[in-house]
Amino acid sequence: MQPGLTPGPFAFWKGDDVKEDYETPFKLAKKYMVWVSRSGLLHELTSIELKGRTVIMHSKCGQILKASNSRRSRAARWLRHKWYYKPCKRCKIPDERLKSFGGRMLRKV
Repeated sequence: MQPGLTPGPFAFWKGDDVKEDYETPFKLAKKYMVWVSRSGLLHELTSIELKGRTVIMHSKCGQILKASNSRRSRAARWLRHKWYYKPCKRCKIPDERLKSFGGRMLRKV
């Protein structure tokens, strides 16, 4: 905001000073090297690549996962809060990786 100008009604929402608190799913997945699928399975990742606004990930069990790189997406929220239903049996995630992720296992109702 420039000095001397009267701020508009939405000046506190828009502008260069606003910092987004949330990290993108790409950064979170690269940090933890795990991904939560739509069904709630926690997959261990072998590689991650960013193509435009799409994140393409290869899991240890051989699946290719594609997701949008949106800060407000379901996957970003689940990774941020470290939620999952259960680890993938085919990925065979070691206990130390689960402890380092430090997630909360949820149960389906």
